[in-house]
Amino acid sequence: MKNKGLPFRQKMYFLNTFFGLIIIFLIFISFCSYAKDKGRLLEYDWGQIPSDKIVNKEYEFKEEIKSAVTSCECLKASIHKKEEPESETLYIVTAEFDPKEYKGEITQDILLLDKNGQLITLRIKAFVQ
Repeated sequence: MKNKGLPFRQKMYFLNTFFGLIIIFLIFISFCSYAKDKGRLLEYDWGQIPSDKIVNKEYEFKEEIKSAVTSCECLKASIHKKEEPESETLYIVTAEFDPKEYKGEITQDILLLDKNGQLITLRIKAFVQ
C-alpha cells in the first residue's frame, strides 16, 4: 500500500495555520505603514537633569490637540488653550517628568491626538544624573 502523505485533517490544520500567519503578518505590515504615514514624530533633548527635581517643559501647537497619553506614570501631560486677542489660538502641552526612579539615559513618549485624528509623538530624551 502506498503512503498518500498526510491525512486530510493534518493538511487542513497546516493550511489554516499557514494562512492565519500570513494574514497576521499582512495586518502587522499594514498597521506599521499606516502608523508611519499617519503620525508625526517630534524629538526633544532635555539634556542633563537632576534625579531629585521634577522637570517641566511646554510645547506650543497651532493645531487643536484633543488628548494626550504618556508612556510612563513618571511623565504627565496636560493641554490648555492659549488665546490672545491679536494672534491665533495656540494649544500648549505641558510635560512634567519625575526622574526619581531613573539614572542615565531615558526616552519617554507623549502621544497626542489632534482634532483631525493625526497622531503626534513627542519623544523626550534626557540624561538623569
